[in-house]
Parts: sequence; C-alpha cells; structure tokens
Amino acid sequence: MTRPRIHWVSPLPPAGTEIAQYSRRLLPSLTEWADVTLWTDAETWDPRLEELTEVRRYDTDRPDPLGQAVHSPGGARPEAIFIHIGNNIDHHAAAFRLARKVKSCLILHDTALLHFLNELVARGQFRATQYIAEAYRWYGPGGAAAIHKGLAGEGLDPIAFAAYPMWEAAVGQASAILTHTPEAYAAVSVRGIARAYRLDLPHAFGPARPRDALPEGPLRLVQFGHMSDNRRLEPILQGLSAYKARSVRPNFALDVFGQTHGMDGVSALVDALALGDRVTFHGFVPEERLNDAIRHADLVFNLRNPTMGEASASQLKIWENAAASVVTRHGWYANLPNDAVFKIGPDDEAEAIPMLLDRLTDDRALSIRMGAAGRRHLEAHHTVAAYSAGIKGIMEWRG
Repeated sequence: MTRPRIHWVSPLPPAGTEIAQYSRRLLPSLTEWADVTLWTDAETWDPRLEELTEVRRYDTDRPDPLGQAVHSPGGARPEAIFIHIGNNIDHHAAAFRLARKVKSCLILHDTALLHFLNELVARGQFRATQYIAEAYRWYGPGGAAAIHKGLAGEGLDPIAFAAYPMWEAAVGQASAILTHTPEAYAAVSVRGIARAYRLDLPHAFGPARPRDALPEGPLRLVQFGHMSDNRRLEPILQGLSAYKARSVRPNFALDVFGQTHGMDGVSALVDALALGDRVTFHGFVPEERLNDAIRHADLVFNLRNPTMGEASASQLKIWENAAASVVTRHGWYANLPNDAVFKIGPDDEAEAIPMLLDRLTDDRALSIRMGAAGRRHLEAHHTVAAYSAGIKGIMEWRG
C-alpha cells in the first residue's frame, strides 16, 4: 500500500515554544505510517530530528514557498500540508503568511489572534487595511471599529477581545482546520470556512512516578512557562500576599520557572508585597529539573485570563507529573474534570488563592489525590497514538 506523504510546517526544537516539543513528540508515531517532511523557516534546528525524517526550510517570499517538494493534488499517493498556527509571533509569523499562499490543513492552536495580528501589522508583515477588511468581513462594522481602535493604540477591552478573536484571518487557503478544544471546534464549524476537526492535544509520557509520601515543610508552589499578562502572575502574587497577611500558618514557597519578558514590574511587586523570602525566579531550566519541581509541588498555577482559545500543553505536563494544579474557570479549562484540577473564577485570585492554600495546608494528601486523578485523565484522553490516528483519518479524507 502506498504510504501517504505529510508536509509538517511547525516550529521545531530548540525553538522556545511548546508547539515545537509537541511536533517532536508526535513525529515517531507519524513516521510509522507516513513519509513526513518537516518544514521550518528557522535557519537551524535540532539535528537529531534528521535521524527520523527530512527537514527543510521554506521561504514565504518566494512565489512557490515550498519549492517543487509538494506534488499537485491527484498524484500517485495522498499528500497534504499541515500548517501550525499559534499566537507567538516569533514562531508563527511566517506560517501565517504561508497559510495564505498554499492549500493546507490548518492546525489552529489558538483562536484569539488579535495581539498576534496587531504585532504582525506593527512589524510590517500584514497590511492594516487588509486586517481591518478581514475584521469587517467576519464581524461587521463593530469588529472593524474594534480592530481600528486597537491599531491606533487605544487597546482592546476584554469584551472586544472575546467578541473578535480573528482566527479567521489565519485560515488562508485551508481546506480543513484541526482544533484541540470543543469551543474552537464549535467556532470553526459554525463559520463553515473549511472542514472542521477536533482532536485532544497529545502528550508523550513515560511510566507514572506518583508521590506516595505525604509532603512536609512549606507548601511548594510552582508557576512555569512564558509569563505573559494572561498567566496572572501578578494577581497570584497578590493572592499570596493576602494569604500571608491573614493566615496564622502562611508557610509556602513559590518557584517561578520560565520567562517574565515584558513584565518588568514583577520584581518590584514582589518587593512591595514583602514576598522576597518566599518567591524565587529561576528562568528557563532543563526539562528534567522542571519536571522534578512540578512532581514535588503541592500546587501548580496554570491560570489563563483571558484565554487564547487554547488547550494547555502546560496542563498536560502537570498531569504527566501527577501534580495538582489550579486553573481559571473558563474556556477549555472550565470543562476539565473537577477531580483533576482546582478551578477559580476569572479575577478571583485574591480571594480564592488564600482559601485554596488553607485547604492544602489542612490536607496535604489532597494534592496527591488530585495529581493521581489528573494523570489518569491524561492517560485516557491525550495519547500520541490517538492523535496520530486522527491525523491519519484526515489524510484518508483528503486522499
């Protein structure tokens, strides 16, 4: 039987985005049944990828960005281009332009692309007039006015952010769109722009390494990832300060792993809240060190407000390590099993965090029970094998 060919356009390791790691984890399973070519606009990539398959560069400034590598439809075997779109401009700007030039299956990791598109315009990579025209096309005069206001530097209020996510501007020539959340799938299906699919975001994981012993000492708290404003680090710090002020047992330590670029006030806030002896910033660390910190945490913060319409790879990593986490009760996170995550309402950190820490202090085994439930959910719903089979199904439709 003729093996299909997949052209996989994605950030690749060592790019500092979880989507690069997602592609790396998925590759061995895809190459079991398909010939895969990885495509990137980066000048370098992890050479170990080439032990598994071919890696090539694309150039969106060329009339034929992928050269002659992709054959025309109706060829001797099924062949398709999968283009990954997220909201990080450093890793997806070229993919956005590519999607507007070639027929593809778009893998939409985020539906809220307003900030991404605003930055594209600021960098001269997307015309403002075209952006506003897209907003008018999909959202009418209100959408066009909101986008114009945002480009003029007046900002976007949360209502406008939710009402005009603008993922439609990334669709380009897509004949199919793959999403990872029920909300994104519903939005794509209603538009009817292209055939819609949904698969649960995959995660590769080894044997479970649960914590059997009850933790001792201070509550161990962890926050990790790219600390943009929607990760709620500042409200988390304010919630910890409130807990410290009103609890008779405020024994905790917060370790922050990752990047806090663009959040220059965070260190000053830590000092102002007198949390300097409780909060440590580590920057990016090797994956095994991060996994070890998550595995031994009483609680991992994984808040999002606003949500970008994403399924959280961070949450899958937390569950991989059988850790307890707290999420914001909206979007994909709102529908996660109640026994697998703690949930708090948007903007409720100052009140909810102290109460949650009191619960964990009273029952140190609670985080172990929740982490175990999360690990079971991961194993049941987020396997690489199931996701790879879903990609194969899309290929069979296209073929």
